[in-house]
Amino acid sequence: MPEFQNKGYAQDTINAVEALYPKAIRWELDTILQEKKLCHLYEKMNYTRTGKIENIKKGMDLVFYAKSLSN
Repeated sequence: MPEFQNKGYAQDTINAVEALYPKAIRWELDTILQEKKLCHLYEKMNYTRTGKIENIKKGMDLVFYAKSLSN
């Protein structure tokens, strides 16, 4: 919803979830490749593309991300 975009809520939520599991050494997620804002968000949060992309249907692909942490 546009009224909630660009306010840092998604970043705060990702940080809060990651903080719940301080011993985690790797996080993985996927999102829709065509959703450029979501891809940008995850890349800004230090997630990197794994190289795996899965076609769901015409015009919709999942792109996979991972983030490795050094504890």
